Amino acid sequence: ALLASPAAGKVAPGRADEAWRACSGENADAAIAGCTFLIGSRVEAGCTFLFGSRAEAGENLAIVWFNRGNAWRAKDEPSRAIADYGRALRLMPRFAGALVNRGIAWYQLRRFDRAIADYDAAIRLQPDLAEAHNNRALAWHKLGDYARAKTDFDRTIQLNQNYGNALINRALPSSPPRPGRDRPN
Repeated sequence: ALLASPAAGKVAPGRADEAWRACSGENADAAIAGCTFLIGSRVEAGCTFLFGSRAEAGENLAIVWFNRGNAWRAKDEPSRAIADYGRALRLMPRFAGALVNRGIAWYQLRRFDRAIADYDAAIRLQPDLAEAHNNRALAWHKLGDYARAKTDFDRTIQLNQNYGNALINRALPSSPPRPGRDRPN
């Protein structure tokens, strides 16, 4: 288990490094544990060595919240992911990746309107973000707005001609949603 050193009131640098590797890794359980450790260390011990200067700290901590949100989403816990993405966005409001991933979590909860709102916000920040256009198209498709879905799929392909999912998904707007082929990514 990853723990802060209560005697010193600080996190041992080796443990912080281990926590960061876990928080950034692909194992969802380890990522949740590592990110939670880093969040707690920052809050409880004020470990500036973990997050750098005050300016860097907000962005670095936003990435920790984002990574933990990704791990919750991987464990099919979209509500927990949404909460963590929200915390990341409070620290770094122009974090388009957090908006896209929160949109995916809203999509998982079948809250397509909320997903579209997050994809719209991400697109305002980064108009060339192909993933946001593709995922918004999927949400439009689920809502039955095939014209908007087609427009977004076409835009996705304009932005990235090698975006395989968009090429496949572009066939969706002319038909009702098909299970398993229309998941955001």
